[in-house]
Amino acid sequence: MFRFCRGIKNTVVRRVVTALCGLTISPLILYRVICFTIPYVEFVLTPRCNLRCEGCANLMGYYDGSEGIDEDNNLKLAKKALDNLLKISRRITTVAFTGGEPFLFDRLHEAVAYASASKRVSRITIHTNGTVVPTDENLKCLNNKKVTVEISEFPGFDTRKAVDVLRKSGIRYKKTRQKKWIDYGGIQNRGLSKSDLRRSFAECRSAECKTIFMGSLFTCPRSAHSYMLRLFDEDRAVYVNLATTPENMLKQRIKELFSTPYVEACKFCNPVWTRGDIGCTQDKKPEKQTHLLKFNNKE
Repeated sequence: MFRFCRGIKNTVVRRVVTALCGLTISPLILYRVICFTIPYVEFVLTPRCNLRCEGCANLMGYYDGSEGIDEDNNLKLAKKALDNLLKISRRITTVAFTGGEPFLFDRLHEAVAYASASKRVSRITIHTNGTVVPTDENLKCLNNKKVTVEISEFPGFDTRKAVDVLRKSGIRYKKTRQKKWIDYGGIQNRGLSKSDLRRSFAECRSAECKTIFMGSLFTCPRSAHSYMLRLFDEDRAVYVNLATTPENMLKQRIKELFSTPYVEACKFCNPVWTRGDIGCTQDKKPEKQTHLLKFNNKE
């Protein structure tokens, strides 16, 4: 423990951590809090997906291409967002790239190369359904000691081809078989009280998955996609624009986001205590997205 303290270069931080070593809180945890280490953040590179999973927690089935999302601009904003996060943090332990299906995004390799170039990004994860085989530059970029491809295997879909390509290319990967997933429900306003919203948000594991989409940081993937799908008005959204917020205000804005009691998207998500398991099924078409805003702004 004290050996760790001696390894801290910043004298003030070292003294604070050393003084607190007698407490039950780990000095390592204290140091991370003081120096603002971000444990996990995921970047949505594309809302496009080749599957239509019933009950998709991230609402992929509601995207129909009318949202006006410029994926090239999204990548540009993602790079700027990462730069600004690294300016105000000591380290980002894990940067994840998701979709949709990230291997549908032709410029995935640029995002991976950009993140892996930073010494303060420890790990990079690609979340995929394993049904799209990476090719060319998107395959080459994965051969990096920082990168792991995480494959979610859904019933009825063959991931063997993608796995074979990854194995032969010497790329680190791991598979998780998905027979069921958590039922977050559809897009209806649940009409929850503020106390229930606070309780559900406090107990929700998805709130650990801070998500960046179009340069903005959201509390979770569903919050990001609810906003992009316009389930509610702009003035009700809770996020931090990492691309435009001044650097001297950024850390405080992020801390405020991390400490928010709940967000607007919680109103359109099953509360934690009602979530059951549902089977992984495909091709269930949700109601048309064009009516989302009108429908959901009803209190």
